Amino acid sequence: LKRGLLDLSDKELIAIAQYSASEAFNYGRSLAIKLYIDEIDRVQYSAILDQNTCQECEKLDGQEWPTDAPEVTKYAGGNPNCLGGGRCRCLLVYISRKESQAVR
Repeated sequence: LKRGLLDLSDKELIAIAQYSASEAFNYGRSLAIKLYIDEIDRVQYSAILDQNTCQECEKLDGQEWPTDAPEVTKYAGGNPNCLGGGRCRCLLVYISRKESQAVR
């Protein structure tokens, strides 16, 4: 029982570290993109789209906004409404002005 509890404790610590690294990575991307903001046309929400993707994230996948839209700030570190308990793996994709618009 003691070993089982220790294993659970380590798993939770690893999960927290992974989330923190992901959040820091996304935050760093947000800061770095400010250097190139004049070259960015729009921002797209990208969900991982695997069996662990929640409904809240899946419904946002592919949505695009102008760079100054409030959604860009809201989702810069992941989806605050993610059902993954604060472990959102989604990210924003910054699309340059040189790229063509997707055809759907």
